[in-house]
Amino acid sequence: MTKKYNDVVALDNVNIQVEDKEYLCIIGPSGCGKTTLIKCIAGIVEPDEGEIYIGDKRVNNLPIEDRNVGYVFQEIALFPHMNVYNNICYGPFVKGYRISSIETLIKEILN
Repeated sequence: MTKKYNDVVALDNVNIQVEDKEYLCIIGPSGCGKTTLIKCIAGIVEPDEGEIYIGDKRVNNLPIEDRNVGYVFQEIALFPHMNVYNNICYGPFVKGYRISSIETLIKEILN
């Protein structure tokens, strides 16, 4: 996978494979491409070249919410394509909570 920001190459032909049930830690100095790599895998940033597979499924065009990838933002931020209410609802919804239960929970949280 390759990702460039204008003339800056953030990812240069990166190729990784993580086995099922395996944890991956990405470490390195500031500016080496760690966050860009994670954002590409999660679906927040689109790579310029290459394909991303999760299992046997190509996910390049799959939206972030359909990738089943955990991602915690470095900064205090939310999913940028959702409003605050939907960001708060997202976790319980993905876990299978009933909509009525989610609405009650969110009202309590926001009050």
